[in-house]
Amino acid sequence: MKNLLSLFLFITLFLIACNKSSDKSLDCVESAITKFQLESFCNSGSSVKSYHFQNEVVFVFEEGACGADFTSLVLSSSCDTLGYLGGITGNAIIQGENFNSASLIGVVWQQ
Repeated sequence: MKNLLSLFLFITLFLIACNKSSDKSLDCVESAITKFQLESFCNSGSSVKSYHFQNEVVFVFEEGACGADFTSLVLSSSCDTLGYLGGITGNAIIQGENFNSASLIGVVWQQ
């Protein structure tokens, strides 16, 4: 499963980002996903999905349904925190734009 995750991340980042920093980005995102898998609160429903948003690949870390007010971290491919979706306010704005404009690339990991 880890090899499949690594392959998917590599292909996604290579095809979309396609720059010299892809290796560093890949390591950073893989590390963030591994940490999320170990520290996720919910026993099911957690996921990491990749999206195309504001001309870059971003990753959304969703905690799952075990908490009604959890937020979902939105992380750039270079591991910059872009913002948080959901929560008690139901936030959908990331960097001044509604995240509904994002296009789903795929599910990177889910529990």
